Amino acid sequence: MSNGLVPEHGPLVVGNAALANELLRRFAEQTPKARDAVYHYTTQAGLLGIVEKHEIWASDVRFLNDSREFVHTLDLAKVALQQWPSPVEASLEPLRRSFEAILSLLSKARVYAVSFAEGDDDLSQWRGYGRGGGYALRFSSPHLATVLAEVKGLTAWLPCVYNELDQATYICEGRDYVVARFRDDTTPNPEQDFYYGTNFLVYLLMLAACFKSDRFAHEQEWRLVLVELPGGTALPRRYRTGPYSLVPYVTFNLRTAQTSCPIEEVIVGPTPYLDIATAPVADLLQQHGYTSPKVRPSKVPFREPRG
Repeated sequence: MSNGLVPEHGPLVVGNAALANELLRRFAEQTPKARDAVYHYTTQAGLLGIVEKHEIWASDVRFLNDSREFVHTLDLAKVALQQWPSPVEASLEPLRRSFEAILSLLSKARVYAVSFAEGDDDLSQWRGYGRGGGYALRFSSPHLATVLAEVKGLTAWLPCVYNELDQATYICEGRDYVVARFRDDTTPNPEQDFYYGTNFLVYLLMLAACFKSDRFAHEQEWRLVLVELPGGTALPRRYRTGPYSLVPYVTFNLRTAQTSCPIEEVIVGPTPYLDIATAPVADLLQQHGYTSPKVRPSKVPFREPRG
């Protein structure tokens, strides 16, 4: 169950995985702090679902456009887990075997993510949602942290990392921290190696969901991440249509005890009929409890997509 942890450098929450929480704290301390507001770019169907059902979809990262980055991160993790000093001291042998077991579990876990960007009217984001109209929905970062705090499971609110050297460093630093903690832990526990190995697995999967190619560095993304471990409690999975196949996803409930109307603003994306496109959005929000909806048109000039 989530513990409502909100560190100084960006909210993150991890369920029953105390060591993974420590690792993510260390990661958060080395990465930028979240801005007060972030934007979720979506389609017409996405806007309707979020407003009408008060939920947002987190897709299985293996089915996203940048799924190759997820696979690349797992490859970095495999290299890090295989880099042990030789010979391995006897006291670390159980942990080494646990890390070997992790290698077989990395590809079997399910990781879900939903993306947010720091830019409020970003041309590159609109290009992804330009056909048929797109929208940028503003949410407050503290609200998203509260959303995570009410989720039962392994969840985190993390910034994307775009530099490959930084990515490898975060993985190796996490590995070294786990090894040091394992070496210093004198508590009698027959499942000690399993505990340390599983927590490091959670950490790796969280990072894999937010490591991206430096080609996308301008997007400055943040992600809500949820991890489902092999053999763990299966999450209520749904499916949506994708460009090449059905895409598995899970949902985050956006309503909390503090607010039932979490959208702070909607920006209507570039379209040749901005006035027509803007009016229904305000009406939609009012129908679902938003007393003073903030809706504004994009300032990015509309360009007819080629093809």
